[in-house]
Amino acid sequence: MLNPAAPWQMWGSAVRLPIETTGLSIGRATEQIARVNYRRPDTWRFLLAARLLEAVNANPVVATLTIDYVVVPGVGRALVEIDDRNALTPANHPAFCRFVYSFVGGPGAVLPIGQLKWTTATRSPLLDDTDPASSIELHHFVAQDIQCTARLMLDSRPSPSSAVVELHAFFAPAVHIRPDWASEDYRGGETGGT
Repeated sequence: MLNPAAPWQMWGSAVRLPIETTGLSIGRATEQIARVNYRRPDTWRFLLAARLLEAVNANPVVATLTIDYVVVPGVGRALVEIDDRNALTPANHPAFCRFVYSFVGGPGAVLPIGQLKWTTATRSPLLDDTDPASSIELHHFVAQDIQCTARLMLDSRPSPSSAVVELHAFFAPAVHIRPDWASEDYRGGETGGT
């Protein structure tokens, strides 16, 4: 059965994801946000965003909510998962993009409820381990297939805490020229992508 939605309906979405921890360990949650199957390579731009909708941290300790966006671009039979959980330093960017919320709980605490973090750029890992300035800013990447997943970690040890976050990921070709729109002569099979 064919999907009745236009292909770009899968190129982005917004999801709400709850996360909690008892304070004894780090709370974890994962959710796939976008899936692109374009059927031909192209240059892609992106917008990633997160909004903290709810947060509970009863004790006056720092709670840290880390949101890692993991992107898996692929072309042909090859793909690369842009996610290094074993990165040695924060400067080596363990994911495609990272947002961090930090809030202190306790009586009278002001939590960053409603705060939106967003970007249309990210940084590469260090390209030269001996040069701390060798990371470059990225605004686009090449792919024909894209998967985007968010990985959340909540740490408020030794205090329990919880949060609900709204996650957004949007992808679009940098230049959307499709010759098959104007002529049947150029149908390269990519019109069936999702």
